Amino acid sequence: MTLLAAALASGHAIVHKRGSRAAALWVLVIFESLVRAKPAKARQVTLEEVDRRSLPERLRDGTARLLTPCL
Repeated sequence: MTLLAAALASGHAIVHKRGSRAAALWVLVIFESLVRAKPAKARQVTLEEVDRRSLPERLRDGTARLLTPCL
């Protein structure tokens, strides 16, 4: 949702001839607010919760872990 708002704001800045600097500034402002909101939503996960994950969740996480060095 926030990335959509950033895209719309930057598109609006470009369409109304405010330049690419204004578009980049909007993207940075909205992205920074998104990044700052993430830790507030975070919670601590116990080992029991990790062990109780379903097979698709474990496969997803294992695949992501394998591909992390490639990113």
